[in-house]
Amino acid sequence: MTIQAPAQTTATATALPAPRPFRRDIRDVPLESLVLTKLNVRKHKDKDIESLAATIASTGLLQPIGVRAQPDGTHEVCFGERRTLAIRKLHKDGHPGTDMVPAVILEPGDDALAVEASFIENVERLPMNEMDQYEAFAKAFDLRKNTAEVAAVFGCTEQLVKRRLAIGNLIPEIRALYRNEDISLEELQILTMATKARQKAYLKAHKDGDAPYPHMLREWLFGGQAIKTKVAIFDLADYKAPIANDLFGDNAYFTDADQFWKLQNAAIAKLKDAHEASGWSGVHLLEPGQPFYCYNHVSLSKSKGGHVFISVRSNGEVEVHKGLISHAEMKKLERKADKETATGDVDAEHQADTVSRPELSEPLGYYIDLVRHSAVRAELAKTPSLALRLAVAQLIAGSQHWSISAENRRPANDAIAKAVKDLPADKAFKEIRATAKALLPNLKHDASYMADKDAIRSPSHGARVTAILAHLQTLSDNDVLAILAALTAETLALGTTVVDVLGATMRVDIAKTWQPDDAFFDLNRDREVINAMLSEVIGKEAAASYLTGTGKSKKEIIRKALTGDGRKKVEGWLPRWMAFPGKAYTKRPLTKRPKPTA
Repeated sequence: MTIQAPAQTTATATALPAPRPFRRDIRDVPLESLVLTKLNVRKHKDKDIESLAATIASTGLLQPIGVRAQPDGTHEVCFGERRTLAIRKLHKDGHPGTDMVPAVILEPGDDALAVEASFIENVERLPMNEMDQYEAFAKAFDLRKNTAEVAAVFGCTEQLVKRRLAIGNLIPEIRALYRNEDISLEELQILTMATKARQKAYLKAHKDGDAPYPHMLREWLFGGQAIKTKVAIFDLADYKAPIANDLFGDNAYFTDADQFWKLQNAAIAKLKDAHEASGWSGVHLLEPGQPFYCYNHVSLSKSKGGHVFISVRSNGEVEVHKGLISHAEMKKLERKADKETATGDVDAEHQADTVSRPELSEPLGYYIDLVRHSAVRAELAKTPSLALRLAVAQLIAGSQHWSISAENRRPANDAIAKAVKDLPADKAFKEIRATAKALLPNLKHDASYMADKDAIRSPSHGARVTAILAHLQTLSDNDVLAILAALTAETLALGTTVVDVLGATMRVDIAKTWQPDDAFFDLNRDREVINAMLSEVIGKEAAASYLTGTGKSKKEIIRKALTGDGRKKVEGWLPRWMAFPGKAYTKRPLTKRPKPTA
């Protein structure tokens, strides 16, 4: 098939327009003669020319407009519409020298030329990037030393000037990374908050290929935590480390996370104490980062037993949720109310369910446990025979700090299983195990060391065990028992019933190692308990004379009676909590702090 060429020649189809003059005539034309053309490719409103007018007022018109003379004596503006509008505004405001405008004179009647000139004048103008703006602003700032004046010269906001000048805080190598497009604008902006040392560290990480991702850069910059100053609930004046201001955002950041958390935690503690003192039935401080879900709770006023929950997010933000109670606790209250309605009384079980303030606060309960634990541990370490039996009991039953597992004797295949099925040594071991089990009470579950269960083996553990075993073989039985007693005492679980039983068994006298101290009196704030203690120390009748006194004054009387300061010295008194077993002063629950099982 033959394809016939078009009749028009190639030369005719690709003919170029006749060249236009290289130089153009520039004259001053009256402002009042200027009229805007509809041919301009850009359209503007008066609100678009505020900053440009400020720049022209400061520096003058640096680039002429383009016009075409019209038969009626006017001049049609082909390009430079914004400049024309800006000059009109200045003229209206009375700015001198704005009655005449320098203009490039284009040929009349050439609409194509007017449109093309307008298009080229806008398209060919390349915007300044952030680094170019920084260099321009920096030069102007060196001359004027005032960001407000620089902003006025360039017709922009002072905030923009500050942002661009912040780039000057960056070391040249990092600015070069941005110019070479090796880092993004986001990374450049974040790095303006970095110290010189951190900038150098980032530069090294970038060269090594270990630079953090952009979304992790803030955390990397501030040592793992980007904490905003607005989350602080303490006085920022107490924070002594630098604060990094993000000029490209609305936030400022703490540069020392450790100092922030020290101050924030102290403020959280005061917040918790304040809510406890205000009479809430419970004030709960959640673990940092632990979420709080309101839908797991129901609203309940303070007077009816509502609680307060304080949550602390990983970013340092603190939220206080007041007047709530868990669904489980609410059901307990409802059952109690139903029981009271039906019988007019509440049995012991329902009394135990009542949401009430415990006799011991959480800090005081923990303090009491520490003192009791310390005394029992010291005595247990000096009683090897009892420690040995306790160790064996814990090895059999397991406990908070003890766990064992049987050796994994699972054969690798059926052939091996058949070969070892009736080994004489296994038969002998089973007889020994049966004899040992006969010496033990009837346990509901086999002891783990006597059961054929899977175990997790570790070669490193074996190496340590054999090294220790070699040393122990050089010691006498009494020495080994002494070591066992010390180890057993060291693993004695805090706050368990085992401490009570051991204390009573060994008749531990805490008075030999402890006397009521400042911490004890400071933590003890329960009025009913203090009244009972005062009666124990100075007698019920004498204590009655101080009935309306403050808790502080009553504790001071107890303190003076125990030391003989101006009063008859009382010997051998200890709080009931320090006895074995420990006893309460009231009918209320002793403590809300959950105690681990033995």
